[in-house]
Amino acid sequence: MRALNLFLVSAAALGLETALTRYFALSSWSDYGYWVISIVMAGFAFSGVALAVGGSWVRRYVPLLLSWLPALLTLSAALGYEGVVANPFNPLSLQNPTTYLPQLGLIGLYYAALLPYFCLTGLFVSLSAGVDLKLAIFVCGGVMVAYTFLGGLWALVVTDYVQFLMKALAILLLLPMAIIAAGGLGRAFTGLPPGFFKLSGGP
Repeated sequence: MRALNLFLVSAAALGLETALTRYFALSSWSDYGYWVISIVMAGFAFSGVALAVGGSWVRRYVPLLLSWLPALLTLSAALGYEGVVANPFNPLSLQNPTTYLPQLGLIGLYYAALLPYFCLTGLFVSLSAGVDLKLAIFVCGGVMVAYTFLGGLWALVVTDYVQFLMKALAILLLLPMAIIAAGGLGRAFTGLPPGFFKLSGGP
């Protein structure tokens, strides 16, 4: 049962991350979709810090936490969604020297709305997996150090090359689908917002 719960929570987190990436890319410019990765990683980092600092206390209440965390995840996801939708962030104002400061605060509100969910997700995954935090850190760090030490710069080049191949394959698959969904190549270009081809990414 614990494995099933772990799978469902992980799948929900991945689904929400994907949906948020699409939301940010559509509601703002496509560049802002990468915010989600930052928010997710920050949330997981906070959960790791919480476990590292309060590990002895957390281990005493694992059954209680695992029973309450799904409800807290549902609540934090709902509140996070409301916080994201209600946020009046405007990317155009961010590029204006006279109006950018309030927009920085609104960016902070995005993090405040979504961090709790991903922090709780990291906590749930850590407690459900039952892997010691220090062991996980040493294993992951050891793998990275080992392939970098053994392969040197070549190991980094290979991993970057694999990432490039995956992204290139994704572009080859998604580009025709995007053109078809737009109604053809001509409509795909005519439907672009003004300033789309500028190097600054906006007006």
